[in-house]
Amino acid sequence: MYRFLSLADLILIHRHELRITPDEPTGIHSRAALESAVYAPINCHYYEPDASVFDIAARYVLHLALNHPFLAGNKRTAHAACILFLDINGYSFERLDTEFAILIERVILNQADSEDVSSFLRTHSRPAQ
Repeated sequence: MYRFLSLADLILIHRHELRITPDEPTGIHSRAALESAVYAPINCHYYEPDASVFDIAARYVLHLALNHPFLAGNKRTAHAACILFLDINGYSFERLDTEFAILIERVILNQADSEDVSSFLRTHSRPAQ
């Protein structure tokens, strides 16, 4: 059974990510979009029985980056939430911030999808020791 991130977890991650850029607006732009980002990975787990931890983690990226639930910092929050999800579920992700940021940009531009993100995560993660 996987451990999932809660609404409160995503809000805390978002606040943490915005600490380095204090001039950006904070707050929730759309609670529905944020709730979608919470429940999409859970739905993936329950309704896609063959989904891997990487497929599930990719849902955080897609739903946070594409749905813009926060006023700012959605891509950074997507990046951090995905890595935290992998971490609490027993995987370490290589530090590839620039490559991952480029992939998230490609997702936003509809040049990459869930399978691309999942593949990237699978390639650059390993079981935690």
